[in-house]
Amino acid sequence: GSALTDETSGTATLNINNLTVTGAEPVAMNGQTNVATSVAGDQTTATISGPGLTMTTDGETITFANYSMTVVDNETNGATSVAASMTVQSSVDGTITLDISPALSIPDDSYDYPTSGTLTMTHSDGSSLTIDANTGNPETFNYIINENGATSSGTENWIDTELDLS
Repeated sequence: GSALTDETSGTATLNINNLTVTGAEPVAMNGQTNVATSVAGDQTTATISGPGLTMTTDGETITFANYSMTVVDNETNGATSVAASMTVQSSVDGTITLDISPALSIPDDSYDYPTSGTLTMTHSDGSSLTIDANTGNPETFNYIINENGATSSGTENWIDTELDLS
């Protein structure tokens, strides 16, 4: 087959103004989402971003502020990477900032989990969790938890998490 061309690349902006989805737990949404995709040979890059997206359901309002997530997928070798940054504000649970940088990356189809990259989540109460995939063992990651002035750290198996980037 032939390589994909820029005809499959593009951008779109979705402005949501008082969208309500009814059901067992109604959801109201407001905000903006931008989607950009590009294809270069066998590599597809998709970015979802926006200044703010608010959802209200079951008595809780959650806002994704200044959010951006980029996924890069290589169809030939199965390499995948995910980078992201955002602030998640909950009317119930406080504020969490999320930063995935450098990107969590799976080098090819022979790996099930990221072998490099770092994810950090910091709560408005000062607690944080950092996950570092750079352990030298593709089955594990290192973690550091800071809570109430105490720090704990260790190594965990990816298989014991619900993360699936493949």
